[in-house]
Amino acid sequence: MTADTTGVIGAQTTSPSEQVTACLSLENFIFTRKLGEGGFGRVMLATHQPSGHQLAVKMVKKRELLEDAKDTISLEREVLEITENSRFFIHAFGTFQTADYAFYAMEYLSGGTLTAFVKSRGPLDVCTTRFLAAEILSGIEFLHSRGIIHR
Repeated sequence: MTADTTGVIGAQTTSPSEQVTACLSLENFIFTRKLGEGGFGRVMLATHQPSGHQLAVKMVKKRELLEDAKDTISLEREVLEITENSRFFIHAFGTFQTADYAFYAMEYLSGGTLTAFVKSRGPLDVCTTRFLAAEILSGIEFLHSRGIIHR
């Protein structure tokens, strides 16, 4: 199975990012476990063999998308490009595709989800809640300043 590497995000980046974006194809990843699942696909932990980096790779099955949702893949890629320089969003190394799937190769952050964090800690104290709310609000403000509205 060969992958098309068109639409690589961040091709002008440096060092570790260059190592990853230079070799984005399905054959260069070893998938180890599922990190999460959403409405449009699943996110897997994978090792990028040429660089040795662990990445989160979102896999979206093209056939399962409704006709109206096909633009979702391109739109998500555009948003990832726009948020590339924000501290409040995951860095995307690039996108690639096969005949059946679209893939987003992103940095892997081992902390887990906000939901898992809250479940593991129980009720959060006021300071932690304010801090987390400020981080989320900063991310949303970043999006809004660039004309993007999240759901």
